[in-house]
Amino acid sequence: MALKKEMGVIHSDTAAFPPLPCICCGKELESAMGDGANNQPYAGTVFHSYGHYGSTIFDPMDGSFIELNVCDDCLKERASLRRVAFKKVPRSHSVPYKYWDPETDD
Repeated sequence: MALKKEMGVIHSDTAAFPPLPCICCGKELESAMGDGANNQPYAGTVFHSYGHYGSTIFDPMDGSFIELNVCDDCLKERASLRRVAFKKVPRSHSVPYKYWDPETDD
């Protein structure tokens, strides 16, 4: 895959964008999906953020986001140091319907 850097932006000549290196240790990560997927690292996890209230560097509020990768080794190490929070949110593709009551429903 040919990449070119132009004014600080990396452009790919294909639709796929290679996995970013680990933001903690800099380890280059291989693609879990071959050459046809965007930033899908093997032995790493992708995190993205649409910004954060309180950030002094990134909170665009326009739908754009940043993305970073953490290799599995760094994620496991940081978790053992209690630097990673976890919350389980139920995944449900079916949303129950009910009749709307304008007096009680927002």
